[in-house]
Amino acid sequence: MQPNRMERYWEKISPEILCKWDRLSKYDLEGVSGDFDGLVEVIRKRYSPLKSKLSIEAEIRDWLACRITEMEKEGS
Repeated sequence: MQPNRMERYWEKISPEILCKWDRLSKYDLEGVSGDFDGLVEVIRKRYSPLKSKLSIEAEIRDWLACRITEMEKEGS
């Protein structure tokens, strides 16, 4: 995923991130502020600290790509 896509949709996607990964708080996402690597690290810490960063990154990237693509289609 292109990082600027997530940054562009950050305000719209962040509430959905909180629903999808409900152990996260608004405070967690304030620290991320649209940064993909930051989001991966926060989710990894809350959900699977022993799981590899790459496997978590792939899951997040796939989910974000689908949601952002849907948002882009809705905006067309």
